[in-house]
Amino acid sequence: MAEYDFDLHVRDFLQRAIDSSALQSVNGYGDFRESIELIDREFIGIATVEIPLANGKGLGWWHLRLPARGGEEFADDVRDRIGVVIGRI
Repeated sequence: MAEYDFDLHVRDFLQRAIDSSALQSVNGYGDFRESIELIDREFIGIATVEIPLANGKGLGWWHLRLPARGGEEFADDVRDRIGVVIGRI
């Protein structure tokens, strides 16, 4: 699950870039944002399991979802760390 967490932090950095007023004026920003939105839509289609958190305030939506299925190690980590059972590939 450490790799998955790392990927979520990368998405945090991407969100900071999306929200940056300095970057919004750079040529190509629209293409960059559209690319992220496309990937987000794909991820939403895969990450269909919501993570039950007492307080998810301040977290990006990507921290609050999991893929419905994963490899054995990932599925075991998810179950052990957050108590959510997902299918295995």
